[in-house]
Amino acid sequence: MDMTRDWCVLAAPHGGFVMAVLLKAADTGLRWSSNNNAKYRDPLWASAQFLGVLRPGKVRFHVRVVKMGAAYANVHVSATQRGRQTQILSAIFGNFDRRDATMPSYTQPRLQASRPKAVDVDTVNKGELQAASTLLSVSSVFGHFDMQFRKIDHRAVELWTRWKDARPHDAISLAMFADMAPPHPLVVDFERAPRSVEEEKHSTLSQVAVPVDQRGKFWFPTLEMSITFHARPESLHDHEQQWVLCTQTLLVGTNGMFEEVGVLSDVGGRILATYRQLASSVSTAVNFKKGGKHKHNSNRSKL
Repeated sequence: MDMTRDWCVLAAPHGGFVMAVLLKAADTGLRWSSNNNAKYRDPLWASAQFLGVLRPGKVRFHVRVVKMGAAYANVHVSATQRGRQTQILSAIFGNFDRRDATMPSYTQPRLQASRPKAVDVDTVNKGELQAASTLLSVSSVFGHFDMQFRKIDHRAVELWTRWKDARPHDAISLAMFADMAPPHPLVVDFERAPRSVEEEKHSTLSQVAVPVDQRGKFWFPTLEMSITFHARPESLHDHEQQWVLCTQTLLVGTNGMFEEVGVLSDVGGRILATYRQLASSVSTAVNFKKGGKHKHNSNRSKL
């Protein structure tokens, strides 16, 4: 396939978009191998490792169906560009309609959250959170979505999002939405980081927070991302019902890396997916030359 600049943040494709494309490749390969067997209709879990940075241009996906069992299928995907492996993904597929009397059933919890009003993406730019405006200034990716952002506290954020063109959601969309919230180094209140030497020593917040005046000089590449799907998104054509809520929390941040966990739910509070992401904070000068060109002269990524 051809990676276009429409889905890039700075000079690299958006991590959630890459995750979604990998999952789509896995789904397509499995459907072809299984003759579109309904047993494997739904992705149940996927995990991707980002070995290097993709660039706009041609990308080749190698899909290997590892196993097709009685209830589940395992698929492996490898992405390469210019002869270099850039991502690998492992995924498990099944069917949410499967009923097994031997398995215990649990009532799925529902989240309580205020539904958003229709909000144009430009509204985020006028908000008090500079992280959102920074993201919008470096990428056209976010112009594809309506978004409403709210900071819950210094560790947690809440983001309502939906496709601006009112297309119905599917599991591939959820893989994209799992990486839509601003990275926590942009969200953490730097002024709320511990002040004393002792507190600083044991703090995870101050180690990942990026000062406001430096936020345009960093980017936050994904190292690993995994998502577990819990329900099939409803194909709703009412645009006001198409909002998806992302509630994301900073779990820990240290040594230039940070780990985030999140929950995706629909407007009725039904949990659709949970995810976990490991990312790093990198100066743009490390990986990009002036003009957005990548400093890459070998098969080793500077990440």
